[in-house]
Amino acid sequence: MKLFVGNFPFELTEEELRDILAPYGLSRLNLIRDEEWKSRGFAFAEVDNGSGAIEALDEETIGGRPLRLCPAVDRGGWDR
Repeated sequence: MKLFVGNFPFELTEEELRDILAPYGLSRLNLIRDEEWKSRGFAFAEVDNGSGAIEALDEETIGGRPLRLCPAVDRGGWDR
């Protein structure tokens, strides 16, 4: 399942986000960055157990911010 993962702290590293999502069968992660290569605080992930990830992590506080997870809406750019 493809997920939108948002509202995490800009300081959260890609490796830390991978560690958070790994228990749900993470197979792909695309951390969105700005032109200076800094995190924009959201990502798209592909996991085996998307409903489990949403149930466990949505609204979970990470770095003082409530993490947001929901099914990703494919707008034709996922595989570019």
